[in-house]
Amino acid sequence: MSKKRVEGVAKALGANQPLGTTHLMIFVPSADRDGRKLAGPSWTRSTLKVLGKLFRGATAYPKGLGVWRNDQAGGTLIFDDTTIVFSYVAPAI
Repeated sequence: MSKKRVEGVAKALGANQPLGTTHLMIFVPSADRDGRKLAGPSWTRSTLKVLGKLFRGATAYPKGLGVWRNDQAGGTLIFDDTTIVFSYVAPAI
């Protein structure tokens, strides 16, 4: 394949843009600090929109089971269905 053709394909795929090498992960909870399910729309889509605008793309993994210890409530363990949203961020130039 000619150099000109390779450059054309790279441009069409966006491969001429800065490469993101820093992995940014955001854990989107489904429950508040008392373990109550959050009402209203999911924050996942909003998180994807923000990361897509800022870093040219993002991916959300399906819900997984997460737990964290709420020390303000005597160490109660809070379980929730966490969605992981990640994006690759280009280093500052």
